[in-house]
Amino acid sequence: MFVPPTVSQPESEERFVSFEEFLTTSSVNLNAPRSVLLKGTSYEFPTDPITFGRSFSFPILIDGFHRAARFWKYGPPDGKLLAYLPSGLVVED
Repeated sequence: MFVPPTVSQPESEERFVSFEEFLTTSSVNLNAPRSVLLKGTSYEFPTDPITFGRSFSFPILIDGFHRAARFWKYGPPDGKLLAYLPSGLVVED
């Protein structure tokens, strides 16, 4: 999945970046998704799904950046996160 430039500026240099690349950058804002910490003593799956849009055939994360970042950093390796996907969009595992 990709992150739009408006979310990952200035590090993305106005380009779409993969979510993985997005999380490797830092932010001066401690409330940014990249700075997310574990809530409590263990990971808990969120009740709300993340939301995807698309740019051509590429999945673009448009809502749920904190939930996705927390899952990426602390979720189980074989876990699955609930997501809304546009019709016809298939995300590879």
